[in-house]
Amino acid sequence: FETGMNVVPEGLEMCIKLMVPEEVSRVECAAKFAYDELGNEADPVGRRVPKGSDVVWEVELLSFEKPKQLGELPAGEALAEATRRKGKANVLFKAAKFAKARTKYEQVLKELKSAVDTGSLGEGEGDGDAVGEVVLSCKLNLAACAQKLGEHPVALKLLNEVLGVDPSHPKALYRRGQTYMHLSEWEAAREDYRKMAALGSAELKLEAGTHLAKIDRLEREALSQQKKQFQGFFNR
Repeated sequence: FETGMNVVPEGLEMCIKLMVPEEVSRVECAAKFAYDELGNEADPVGRRVPKGSDVVWEVELLSFEKPKQLGELPAGEALAEATRRKGKANVLFKAAKFAKARTKYEQVLKELKSAVDTGSLGEGEGDGDAVGEVVLSCKLNLAACAQKLGEHPVALKLLNEVLGVDPSHPKALYRRGQTYMHLSEWEAAREDYRKMAALGSAELKLEAGTHLAKIDRLEREALSQQKKQFQGFFNR
């Protein structure tokens, strides 16, 4: 199995990472790090373990294969591998495993940066554009992970980086507008959705209009709540 893909329980995976080939270990694991949080219905063992159950495994590590760094691969293979790994992170995101997905996206970005810095990637014709596309896509998805995890300042930083490269990126404008809404930055959110609407697509205009109306409603509700709080303060 591949680590970090929500295939085996977190506690078991953590222990396996510390083992050496041909080692046999007894692994005792609390329910939280066993099958309670796995959420993998395809696991035939996990489906039979009652929720809240601590688990004991006896594990023998036969072998392991360490994946090559992207910088160790030829440019074409490195780009294909980066895209493949990003796809695996997407699978985790769709399964609502946002922290695990974030780790995968961050690893892709880290290895791409290292490959570019050492000159093993990005120097061929068209390589720079291809690398840039993967980087922007990973940063957009990292921002989505941060939003799902409630880390809106982190999401804002990532989206600012994307829009610094492509100021008219519709998905980045959409997500930054969402982030500004969570941060109660109403006018900044409006500005992003207005920019999105100005890109010309009827679908984008409709989506932007829906969110602009939502911003007006949320701002009114926030102001009303603030007014009630102040009134309560002065009535004490």
